[in-house]
Amino acid sequence: MLLSDIHPWGTAPTPLLPEFVRKEIGYLPAPKDIRKHVGAGTTLADLDAGLWKKIPAINKRTRIELGDIVRGHIRKIPNETIWTKVLSPEQLKSLPFSKRTKNVTYENTDVLQNSYLKFREILSLPKCGVVSAIEFASIAEAINRSDIVLEKVEHISTPVITDVPTLVRSTLAKLNNRLKIIAKERILQIGKPTVLEKLGQRFGGITRERVRQVEVKTYDIFDILKSSPEMKPVLARTLKLQDAIGNAVPISKKRLITRELNNITDDFEFKNKEEKDLVQGLFLWLAGPYKQKADWILNQNVPVHDTEGALLRKQDKRGLITDEVVVTILNEFDIKPNYHESWIAYLKAFRRIGNGYIKFKGSIIDKSAAYIKYQNRPVNIEELAEYVGSSSVRSTCQRMISSDKLWRINRANDFVLAGSKKHREYNGITAEIIKDIEAHGGEVSVKYLVAEFTKRFGVRESSVIGFLGAPIFEKENGKVRMRQNLSGVESKTNILRSVSCYKGGKDIWLWRTKVDNDTMRGSGRQVSNGLANHAGCKIGEKINIETEFGKVTISWPIHTPYGASIGSLRKAASNIGAKIGDYLFVQSEKGKLTFRKLTKSKVDNEKVQLKKVALLMGAVDVKNKQDATIKIGKALGIRAKTPKKILEQAKELLLDRYETDLADMINLENIR
Repeated sequence: MLLSDIHPWGTAPTPLLPEFVRKEIGYLPAPKDIRKHVGAGTTLADLDAGLWKKIPAINKRTRIELGDIVRGHIRKIPNETIWTKVLSPEQLKSLPFSKRTKNVTYENTDVLQNSYLKFREILSLPKCGVVSAIEFASIAEAINRSDIVLEKVEHISTPVITDVPTLVRSTLAKLNNRLKIIAKERILQIGKPTVLEKLGQRFGGITRERVRQVEVKTYDIFDILKSSPEMKPVLARTLKLQDAIGNAVPISKKRLITRELNNITDDFEFKNKEEKDLVQGLFLWLAGPYKQKADWILNQNVPVHDTEGALLRKQDKRGLITDEVVVTILNEFDIKPNYHESWIAYLKAFRRIGNGYIKFKGSIIDKSAAYIKYQNRPVNIEELAEYVGSSSVRSTCQRMISSDKLWRINRANDFVLAGSKKHREYNGITAEIIKDIEAHGGEVSVKYLVAEFTKRFGVRESSVIGFLGAPIFEKENGKVRMRQNLSGVESKTNILRSVSCYKGGKDIWLWRTKVDNDTMRGSGRQVSNGLANHAGCKIGEKINIETEFGKVTISWPIHTPYGASIGSLRKAASNIGAKIGDYLFVQSEKGKLTFRKLTKSKVDNEKVQLKKVALLMGAVDVKNKQDATIKIGKALGIRAKTPKKILEQAKELLLDRYETDLADMINLENIR
């Protein structure tokens, strides 16, 4: 067998993992793609040379996943000696390593040739990494166990070294004009590539697919360069470039890349700017390739976005990722220290606190939970609202209370993580009233509760009386007890007596709400009990209604005196173009909800008060006062015939519903 018969990542006799690694952590599951092709139960122990009878090769993504698995258990792996045979420098350099491992081999030939070489010595080599160490150890195992006759390959001829400018120009000379254009505008640049359709037009109207085929051919030519022995001097310069700029460079520092490219091509005598751009683009591609993403230039061969996961795995028990950990991990990914802070900001997943960072990603509940965990103490709602950037403390508090990740522990609205062993969840005044009713045998005096709760919790008398109005309670003769039957409460719900509810047709009702910051932020709000009932939500229920803009939740808890509430209307408001200050009408019809808007400008510009009232009740195309009067009557379910009677009853009903703003717009003195 010859050395050329040894191949990594895809043929026998080379194992995918060396035996000493398989033996120690072989119980771990193999990478996903391998399990997909070989079987769900495939483990690292199965990744020997026999694996290639089942699959032909593995891709780069799988190699990276394999490296991640091994990296997580690196301390368990014994520091085994790699060689049992000794190879000459020429033989060592002739091994068919991948580009990264080949570069490590060229730069560390003396070390890697050592017969006492151990696994961790390979890992400690500059730019080696776990994947290259695995590749090297796997090939070494194949050579150790093979029948290779070393004398047959002792005298490998060293390729003729050509100067770098000649090498690069001879490479680019292999490209015709079409391939050069593809290379320049699709491959050897870091900005946004020219679209295939546009290039097809430049090439005489050829199809997008044909341009893609030409692009693949260009990639093939460049890929061959990476494994070509005579390109070693060129690749050595790309390593210098990568050393200088790392794997992530802010776009604002693009001049650094330009400067380093000028340094490694200072022996070129460029004919023109076009040739300079092409040559320097080739160097940058061979070093990476590097591509622009958002405000960064990133090495596509290194999963730099994995830094987020790597940092999160290093949180301490309070969720803090210390500055020392950040520096260590970002250095491992070869992100230069000058850019560490900018990179953390780019990830948009962390916030600086103390001597490090904590996770700041997800919903406001997730962010609050991370903050409470770090503080290791109860945190007040005002502090949490400020931390997560919420302008509405009340809305934030409601979301915290309804979350299963947090507990409110007192009436001052201090929160801890759910399940805390040091604190009990506080369910509010209603829960405390229930406890007192149960403690007094099922019935207790209202006067006692008011006196006791104002003293015990420092709340106002009106607040206690208000909570006693929750559907869960029943008052009679100055006593309060738990309600046994909710049907009586439900039957009292009259949509005609509900604030901001108007009739829109046969069995159609409209509820008007003003669009504000809370609406656009996605906060829920109180909704008319009448509309909730009409939409199909009964007391004690929570329903989800499908709309054209997604699910809308309506709930009617029995433990609160505030009645029904409706979930986020943000999507509906945004999709119909409503802005802050406008009005949103929620229409209920046969169990369905639809939405329409009334702009603030239309209301403000309407000078006729009756027409303005009709608009605010959901009317459209109001022609005149007479038309407005008729539509007001229909909206309020009034059966009177004359305009005066309609408006008299409308004003009386609006005052009864506490809609004084609309009632004040109806002037009965001018009605005949």
